[in-house]
Amino acid sequence: MRSILNLPRLVWLLAAALAFVYIGSRFAVEVAPNSNEAWFADAARNLWLKGYLGTSVLASKGTWLEGVDRHTYWAMPAHLLAQAGWYSAFGFSLTSLRFLSIAAGLAMIVGWYLVAGKLLKSWHLAGAVLLILAADVRIASYSANGRMDSFCACWGILGLAGYLLLRRRWHGWAVLIGHTGVAVSGLTHPCGIIYAFDLLLLQWYFGGFRRMVGMWAWGSAPYVVFGAAFSVWVMQDWPSFVRQFGGNISGLAGEFGGTGRFSVLSQGWLGLEAEFQHRYMQSARGWAAQFSLWFYFAGVVWLAMRSGLRKQRRIRLLFAMGSLHFAFFWLFEGLKLTNYLLHLVPLLILLTVIALRDVLEGHRFRMAIGVGGLVLLNVLAVLENSGGELREKNYEPVVRLLEKQRGRVVTAPAEFAFAAGFDGQIEDDHRLGYYTGRKPDIFIANSWQRKWLDQADKLEPTVSKWIRHKLDDEYREIYRNETFVVWKKVQ
Repeated sequence: MRSILNLPRLVWLLAAALAFVYIGSRFAVEVAPNSNEAWFADAARNLWLKGYLGTSVLASKGTWLEGVDRHTYWAMPAHLLAQAGWYSAFGFSLTSLRFLSIAAGLAMIVGWYLVAGKLLKSWHLAGAVLLILAADVRIASYSANGRMDSFCACWGILGLAGYLLLRRRWHGWAVLIGHTGVAVSGLTHPCGIIYAFDLLLLQWYFGGFRRMVGMWAWGSAPYVVFGAAFSVWVMQDWPSFVRQFGGNISGLAGEFGGTGRFSVLSQGWLGLEAEFQHRYMQSARGWAAQFSLWFYFAGVVWLAMRSGLRKQRRIRLLFAMGSLHFAFFWLFEGLKLTNYLLHLVPLLILLTVIALRDVLEGHRFRMAIGVGGLVLLNVLAVLENSGGELREKNYEPVVRLLEKQRGRVVTAPAEFAFAAGFDGQIEDDHRLGYYTGRKPDIFIANSWQRKWLDQADKLEPTVSKWIRHKLDDEYREIYRNETFVVWKKVQ
């Protein structure tokens, strides 16, 4: 522990933390909100202000989300509970929501610093990992998003770090704390399961199978306690839980995109092609972001080809963890959401730093240049991807239009509730009131919802025909940009 807390390393930790918070803050302030953020923020806001965990901004009648206005079961509860506590301390706003994610992202990169230092037995290499993580455009931008991804990754990696830090002196407590972190990660998002496999792998590596089995009581206690609490919660409305949680296997993103969580299992190698093309290559724009990603891949390939490094058990352990994370998202996350790279990129960076040490033969000056080059590359990628141009171009004009339509009934993507308000001013209903009977004066659709309408021609032809008839006969288009289309009801 003393080696972690000496003054030079504390300075590096502070510098990396300040850089990460600054970069994350830029994305938090400049990027337009999205529907995911508004859906989950609304549920937490209702818990904070009204005492129930329901999502009122999202129309649910007649769909698999029915009942979400009373109980938000389609998302795991840990992040929603954390949001409610955060709002009680810092108030409710989009910026407040995103700074909760930034705080979780900061804890995540510190957790990876601790894991890297313990596994690589080198705090110098761990510091290099930390600096690259703090500057990486994907880590910073996704940690500045109001979704639960950084919160999930934070608790998972802190669980692994807690186990590694405590295992020598207090092995039972190390196992308990490790699995507690992993359990909270799983209660944030099902992706937390990958950290459970990571932790079991670490227990097996450091203690062997027999000792791992001998710790079953310490390891299972958090899951029993949290599982009991989760069961009490879902039994408040079991039919809604089954309907919402089962429906979210494909989810709203599946409705809009025509794919499911497990669709890759029937695609074979086509799924691998989509994994790289959609999740990785579309995760950030610009040459610097693409080049940094290819640099990470090159580092992993270099290590895989070096037989001497493959013989090092700890590097094999990290390869096993990286392979597990990659395979999990390739095979079991067919929507190819880029947010999940928060669980993948840190391992790519860690393996890349090991490859740099090997290529540069461990010389500190050469390593400093190599790490500095990667940090600079990521800073350039941040500059390519930050800036509020898209927000000013697409989101803000619609906000100004809505300000002129105050008092009218509006159906719009939930992200506009951050501007217009969450208490009934906005309802997110891409079916235009087909089930709810709501008759909006203003109807706004984003690009995802327009994709859904194309899918609905085959999947929900009756609803699709009804919507198109309404738009043709009762509404006229008054505004359009790259992301949004606005219709106004004909008087």
